[in-house]
Amino acid sequence: MDDWEYVRDGMKMSIYEGVAATIFIVITQGVFLTGLALVFGADEFYLGVIASIPLISQVFQLITPSIVKIIGKRKQFTFINLLVSRLSWGIFIFFLMFNFKDIWAFLVVYIFSQITGAIAGNSWLSWMRDLVPEEERGHYFGSRNFYISISSIVMTVGATRILDTVKGKGGFEIVIAIGLAGAGLAAYFLNKQYEPSFTPSRSSVDFKIAFKDENFRKLLTFSVFWNFIILFAAPFFPLYMIKYLKLSYTFMGILSITTSIVAMIFYKIWGKVSDVVGHKSVQEWAIYLVGINVIIIWLTLNPSTVYLLWIDAVISGIGWSALNLTFMTLPFEVSGINSGSYLAVYSALNGLSGFAGALTGGVFAKHLSILSFNIGSLHIYGIQLFFLFTGTMRLLSILLLHRVRVKRYIPVRRYIFSSVVFLSRRTHLRAFFAYPMTLIRRKRSSSKT
Repeated sequence: MDDWEYVRDGMKMSIYEGVAATIFIVITQGVFLTGLALVFGADEFYLGVIASIPLISQVFQLITPSIVKIIGKRKQFTFINLLVSRLSWGIFIFFLMFNFKDIWAFLVVYIFSQITGAIAGNSWLSWMRDLVPEEERGHYFGSRNFYISISSIVMTVGATRILDTVKGKGGFEIVIAIGLAGAGLAAYFLNKQYEPSFTPSRSSVDFKIAFKDENFRKLLTFSVFWNFIILFAAPFFPLYMIKYLKLSYTFMGILSITTSIVAMIFYKIWGKVSDVVGHKSVQEWAIYLVGINVIIIWLTLNPSTVYLLWIDAVISGIGWSALNLTFMTLPFEVSGINSGSYLAVYSALNGLSGFAGALTGGVFAKHLSILSFNIGSLHIYGIQLFFLFTGTMRLLSILLLHRVRVKRYIPVRRYIFSSVVFLSRRTHLRAFFAYPMTLIRRKRSSSKT
């Protein structure tokens, strides 16, 4: 095969790897991680600590460019670290089998898993940046995320049913075992994935280059702010559903599936749109959506308004599919050829800010959890104040994103205006737009008489 065929085959293997890895990743986040942590004795504070660990682990990505520069191969380095990171979850099965439920033991294993996984993250991103052609990144990662969403749906359906059917620790033992099988399959596909030629000198460890880049600093300012506000409240969405709304794992799984199905549809849409209007434009759209959604839905959510979660599931699928895509592609666009150092700095600082946000949120949640009050007929739990805060701050983050310069960018307001003008000129829609204008003219003529 020529180089182009190897690239195509590598991109296909990456999709297979992502689908298999998702079987494992599903159990390491959201309601599954929260439920497992509660089994080990976690409270609001520890949930904040647990949520902060993946973020602080990103700091270890700073050492990745130096190691990769010495080794000269990203594939081997990524493979070993990801395999060790994921298989370490097998220790939880032994803990549960012997009824060893200590929160500190849980934290030690979880920290080890997250650090080794984070170390692999930088080399994987650098690898994918060289593998996927720049002009196809939006479409490719949109398609990859589409298939990953299918895997997420299947795993979520099975795992939630298991947890509701097999109560207690036994359900988690089975779910983790299935996740580990997915991790092994992902390792197989990752090992078969093609690695493009790589010059170690490109994996520069001079981080000063990244900080001297004014545009990259603007991206860092936005992403650091974003990660802080997201992780400040993130651990308490699943906690609110489990502890306050008393929802079953099956119901929460169905909500997650709904979000995934919507995301599947929009991954492909956002991928194509971002290649035309720019990744920054799509990111702005999504931030407006998820910011307003949190403020309206989660602040009014209580046991009598659980039906609002269906609206949230749809909106989250639309918004977060765009955010998951653009938070991967936008740093590629801004970093240029110095991706090794840039992406390491990007991940490390985002990790630190997320760590600070989650830890701060955990401290506040411990005290706010006892708060409860009424605003008219609306009952508010203290934990819901987190949702109000994060929603408001999400919207304000757009001011920081505006400062980042990119190659392709069409502002949201201009895109809406252009779309309306375009649609109004379509022959089959002229009657639709002409009818209200006719009414307006009739009103004006009647008022004159």
